[in-house]
Amino acid sequence: MEEEVSNLVNNVRSLEGFPINLTEKVSSVTSTVTCRAAVGRRCKNQEIISSLAKQAIIFAGVFNAGDVFPSLQLLDSLFGTKRQLTKLHKKIDNILEDIIHEHEKDRLNLRGNEPFEEDLLDVFLRLKEDNEFQIVVTREVIKANIFELFTAGTDTSSTVVEWTMAELMKNPRVMRKAQAEMNKCMKCMFINKRAYIRSTEQSSHVVNLQ
Repeated sequence: MEEEVSNLVNNVRSLEGFPINLTEKVSSVTSTVTCRAAVGRRCKNQEIISSLAKQAIIFAGVFNAGDVFPSLQLLDSLFGTKRQLTKLHKKIDNILEDIIHEHEKDRLNLRGNEPFEEDLLDVFLRLKEDNEFQIVVTREVIKANIFELFTAGTDTSSTVVEWTMAELMKNPRVMRKAQAEMNKCMKCMFINKRAYIRSTEQSSHVVNLQ
């Protein structure tokens, strides 16, 4: 996460004096962070997953005539929201299947070698293989949870940052106060880091003398 935020800050700094689409940049960062938390790396189809997640959120709030008028369920399946959701589900399922398959190949290659750091998808796959969990962890359960993480972690986080920045820009006094507090925090972190480095250097000198 630190690396991705640092990249965002550097990118914004490099565009000083030019208009910036902050919504797009923040959305990209939150998507990358969520992806790395879920599968341990940047996703190959990250932008597509992000777009599909946003579409799924939109469809979740769309009126479905078949839910209110049962007699219209057939028409809804052929022409309405249900038909569109089915197409969307197939796209999402194909991408998640590729991600899981790639992870399974990596686990087979690493099996028997040195221990590796597990990500969330690794944990799900291990639970599926062990069959020791009270709830049966199927492939569909894994895909549902991973996609839920994408939808919950991407759009909501980027929206919060976007609205926060919009409010700060409308209130310069609050912006200055926030900047001062941030500078103070960063200064304290820098001092603590320098103190830690000095203590580490002193310890190494003591070890060398011994």
